[in-house]
Amino acid sequence: MTFNVVTGVSYESEINEIRAFRTIEQWRSCIRQADFEDTFIYDEQEDDSTDDIRLYFANQKNKIQMK
Repeated sequence: MTFNVVTGVSYESEINEIRAFRTIEQWRSCIRQADFEDTFIYDEQEDDSTDDIRLYFANQKNKIQMK
C-alpha cells in the first residue's frame, strides 16, 4: 500500500483493487487452458525493483504449419 499512497491512490481505490495473486504454475495452467503453448521461457527485468517474472507463451491459433 505504500507505493499507492506515494502515487496518490486513494484508500478507497486501494481496498477495492482486484488482486489476482497466483503462483507461476497456476498462471501457466490458466494460460495453457486458454489454448496457448507454454514456451518455458522466463525473464526478469533487470532494473525492476519488484519481484516480477515475465512468462512467454505462443498463440496456437496463429501457428504456421510447416510442410
